[in-house]
Amino acid sequence: MTTSGADRSSVRPAGRSVGTVSATAIGVGGMMGAGLYTLVGLAATTAGVWVPLSFLVAAIVALFSVYSYARLGRFPRSRRGRCRRCPAE
Repeated sequence: MTTSGADRSSVRPAGRSVGTVSATAIGVGGMMGAGLYTLVGLAATTAGVWVPLSFLVAAIVALFSVYSYARLGRFPRSRRGRCRRCPAE
């Protein structure tokens, strides 16, 4: 389907500027992607065929860490930086 010249003048071009947030997202995404491929390569040479299992074990360990950070994040902080109501107190 072709468009005439009158139809083309009414269509606005998409924004093609890259702002600070977009540039930061592109940079972080590129670094994380490269790091992930490097990590998989190193894991493949070290763990061999057990790479999926090693990533599963790492994910379980990371879940424990995330859980503990989430638990600590629930408690309000005082001005001195200590917990007001920590579970151990």
